Amino acid sequence: MVIDYDWMAGVMDMKLVAVTSIREGAGKTTLAVNLACGLARGGYPVAIVDMGRDSAARRWLEKLSGLPSGLALASWEELRQGIDERAGVAVVDLELTDPPGAEVLARADVVMAVIGFAGDMPDRDELDRIERKVQSIRQKETGIDLVVPNRVNPREWKENENKLMTLIEVWGEERIANPVPG
Repeated sequence: MVIDYDWMAGVMDMKLVAVTSIREGAGKTTLAVNLACGLARGGYPVAIVDMGRDSAARRWLEKLSGLPSGLALASWEELRQGIDERAGVAVVDLELTDPPGAEVLARADVVMAVIGFAGDMPDRDELDRIERKVQSIRQKETGIDLVVPNRVNPREWKENENKLMTLIEVWGEERIANPVPG
């Protein structure tokens, strides 16, 4: 795949969106790639940065018949060197526990966390610890800006309700996206 970075040069005000998850397999890469492609199709210049251990975002993009105009795959290092001199949006597919993740979280304009409802979800104490950790890294009152419940089984309403109530207790209703069935 040939990547053209020229469209990012010499412009201002890049917005950084970090997409992460609490546990593996929640759907963060799916969300990151779809968000980046949707923004690019909407006319925004977008860089997607794959910081996942398994390069899943890169593999997703390689399967597309063609990248949307205005979408580029970049490394964190490339983006970091000129983040203040570029326009558009950078979507970072991020492992929450990786050491480079702290720098991304500290610089992020928006942090989105995907929480998978298939299987066991972290308990309230673990979710509270994660929120406090992200708050500390970002040095803001809000750690995670948007929580995306993913892989919600529509046949398990009582269990889903309990999981959603746990998320609301930690983040408040205003920071919970509509659940994504799966």
